[in-house]
Amino acid sequence: LILGGYDVTGPHLFTIYPHGSTDKLPYVTMGSGSLAAMSVFESQWRPGLSRDEAVEMVKDAIESGIFNDLGSGSNVDVCVITKGDVEYIRGYSQPNQRVAKEQSYRFPAGTTEFIAPKTRTPAEEATAMDRSSAYREIVGFIEQLSSSIAGKRVSSSYTVSANVQRICQLLDKAESWIIENPPDTSLSSRFGNQSFRKWEAEARRRTPQLLRDLLPESCHGAIVELTPYLTEAFGNATRIDYGSGHELSFVVWLLCLCKIGFLEPTDSAAIVLVAFQRYLAVCQNLQRTYRLEPAGSHGVWGLDDYQFLPFYFGSSQFIGSNFTPADSISPELVNKLGDDYLYLQGIRFIMEMKRGPFFEHSRQLYDISGVPRWEKVNQGLGKMYKAEVLGKFPVVQHLQFGSLFSIAS
Repeated sequence: LILGGYDVTGPHLFTIYPHGSTDKLPYVTMGSGSLAAMSVFESQWRPGLSRDEAVEMVKDAIESGIFNDLGSGSNVDVCVITKGDVEYIRGYSQPNQRVAKEQSYRFPAGTTEFIAPKTRTPAEEATAMDRSSAYREIVGFIEQLSSSIAGKRVSSSYTVSANVQRICQLLDKAESWIIENPPDTSLSSRFGNQSFRKWEAEARRRTPQLLRDLLPESCHGAIVELTPYLTEAFGNATRIDYGSGHELSFVVWLLCLCKIGFLEPTDSAAIVLVAFQRYLAVCQNLQRTYRLEPAGSHGVWGLDDYQFLPFYFGSSQFIGSNFTPADSISPELVNKLGDDYLYLQGIRFIMEMKRGPFFEHSRQLYDISGVPRWEKVNQGLGKMYKAEVLGKFPVVQHLQFGSLFSIAS
């Protein structure tokens, strides 16, 4: 901070540093351009400068910072303090005005080649994920989606674009394949109905055409990258299981749709409350119909056998509402508002699939119900997602990386 003023003893000029020390000098500078400005003061200052000479010297000093330091702005404002008067001169000099670009730097779609995503080796994955652009992008994307639905119900008013509706239509088609591939009732096992492999094979076969129908022709080059993220979003056919890694694959698919311009920032709320909500319903139907094994489940000590993000997103929906976290495990509220809140939709599915007291089979969610505020729940689940999903090698080892979602540091 630079402090200037005039008192009974005359004019004074101080620099005040963050730790509290001060300097009183005839001329002072602070900030990223201070060294360049100081060189002007040291060469031009002399006792007895007139007002106009002092103002010109200050202008020259600030301009030296502007032209030699990227953080020093582009305009010069001057404040002249005299005995009994303060004069502000805004825009005294504008040496670096922004001008129109000489040409457009927008490149046509297809300029950058899309590449088929691939998984990394375990050694690469373990050391590179948390330092990659992919990690920063997915964390930022999920946090931005969570913020966009704070205080909103599924039935609230928000923009639902035609492209978000088309994503829901794609998911409707995927769900219809369950009817075409009914579960095999001749086999009795707690988990893993093998008919899921038929459904998954159908999904792999039809997904490229679904994406061609979904995307405008200018985006068809990205299908080679988008296909693996979508086909991996519903479960693993070999193990006949589903977990938070598959959920993450769907979110990466949504992120890639944003990066190619198919989805816009104005779609954020609808991405969660319409598209992701529809995806959640499809996945729950798959889990229910084919009895998918929970992938990497921590059992009673895990947040949920299958999903994570419905609880993170859903906790944001409750921010500012009259409902407390304790209300979230009330069967009455779950039945009444289960279609309006993703958090309750997740709780409702657990209550449908599991038997016994809630605190016994879902200890984490039961403990969360004791937190006093939804803001705290949302913050805690965000940290937990980074640690338990993005930070766990068994989850991220299956992620694939290409040009849209890159592992590059």
